[in-house]
Amino acid sequence: MDITFNCTSCGTHIVIDEVGAGMSVQCPNCGANLIVPKIDLFCARGLLPEALREGETITPQGITHKFVMNRDCKIAGCPQNILDRIQDSLLEGIQKGETMRELTKRVQKEFRGVDKDRAYTIAKTLSQAAHGAAHFKELKDAGYRTKRWVTSDDEDVRDSHRACERQGAIPMDKPFVNGLMYPGDAKGDASECEGCRCYLETGTDAASEADRMNDEAMDNDPDFFQSKII
Repeated sequence: MDITFNCTSCGTHIVIDEVGAGMSVQCPNCGANLIVPKIDLFCARGLLPEALREGETITPQGITHKFVMNRDCKIAGCPQNILDRIQDSLLEGIQKGETMRELTKRVQKEFRGVDKDRAYTIAKTLSQAAHGAAHFKELKDAGYRTKRWVTSDDEDVRDSHRACERQGAIPMDKPFVNGLMYPGDAKGDASECEGCRCYLETGTDAASEADRMNDEAMDNDPDFFQSKII
C-alpha cells in the first residue's frame, strides 16, 4: 500500500511505500525536508475523487470528514470581507483536490496585491486550521482520550511547537503548552498558526486504544468477553 501526500513547500505530489510512514524524506522537486504522514491520519488510497468514501473530503494535508472552513481564523492585514471570499474559494479548491500551488493562486486572485509567498502562507494556514479542527473532532468522536503534537522536526519549527511535541501524550481536552488544542487551532494567536506544518496524532496507537476500550467494556459488563467469543 502506498502513502500519497503533497510537499508542504512546493505542492509536488509524492507517493511512497507505507514502510516509510513517519520517516524524514526530501521532496524530489524542491528538496524540502518532509515527514511522511502516518497511514492512520492521512489517505493511503491516493487523492482521486473516486477513491473517497462517503463523507470524506480531500485536503492538502490528506483526507478528512465534514471539512469546513474555520471562520474564527484571522489573517494579519486581510480585511474580513476578503478573508471570507478567500475561504470560500479555498474550500472549493480543496473539494476539487487542488494542490497548495493551486490554492495559492486562488488566494492571489481574491487578495489583490499580495505576493506569492504571503498568499502561500495564507492558503496553508487556512487549510491547516480547517483540517486540524476536523481531525481533532474525528479523534474525539472515535473515543481517543490522548493526543500528541508532531512537528516537521527541522530548523523552521517554532520553539513553542517543539515544546508541544516534547509534552508527549496529553489528555484530548487539555490544551498544549502554547494554548492550542491542535496545530492550526484558529482560537490561538496568529503567531502560533501562520505557516504551521505540524499535525496531530493520537497519544496511543489504534491497537492499544482498542485494547483499552475492550478492557473498560469488560470491567463494566462481566458478560462482555463471553459474548465476544460466542
